[in-house]
Amino acid sequence: SNRSQKGKLVVSVQSVMYSRIGVNGGNLSMPLRSVNVHVPRGAFSSVQSLRLESWPTSDCQRLLENLGNGIFGDGATASDCLALFPERQLTVGNSNIQLSMKLKENQVAADIRVYKTTTAAASSWSQVSVTSTDNGIVTFEAQTGGLFVAKEDPDFIIIGSIAAACIIVLIIILGTVVYFKRYPEKMGAVRRNINRNYTYVRRSLQSQV
Repeated sequence: SNRSQKGKLVVSVQSVMYSRIGVNGGNLSMPLRSVNVHVPRGAFSSVQSLRLESWPTSDCQRLLENLGNGIFGDGATASDCLALFPERQLTVGNSNIQLSMKLKENQVAADIRVYKTTTAAASSWSQVSVTSTDNGIVTFEAQTGGLFVAKEDPDFIIIGSIAAACIIVLIIILGTVVYFKRYPEKMGAVRRNINRNYTYVRRSLQSQV
């Protein structure tokens, strides 16, 4: 089916599921897309008519561009888009809904954050609590409906790059130490070369003065 966003871009909705869930709780799932919504017993005070939608990555990125992107200005996502309607407070008290969706292939689970917005205010995103990232599935909690999508944590990427660079430097240092211990005469040659260069530079500066 097709769904118009703000009257501009028509996005192809690949999967849609409906369910009525009440006080006893229940599940709303899309097994083929590894999407699931679990409502614990007592989370709802009355029967709620839920609609669950899932867009593939390409449609998700076009949807984000149309809605204003916010933190997704680069269009990069780590998952499909998951939408749960209605986009309002659903639970009572401190109860949470558990939602899960599949991450992209080869996605590093440790660097994942999940964000939520609404189709009416997609330039404003809030981070939700991630409870697990096992077997390529990210599970998170929410108390409202809305549009959910996973994104790589930029801080994790930066830290990972710095750590990788430090490891490379450490390997070079250790390799150098081992080499000169094995061939001490090479170290002597290096020292003599440094001394010669130092003497040459010093004499050149003195001559210029």
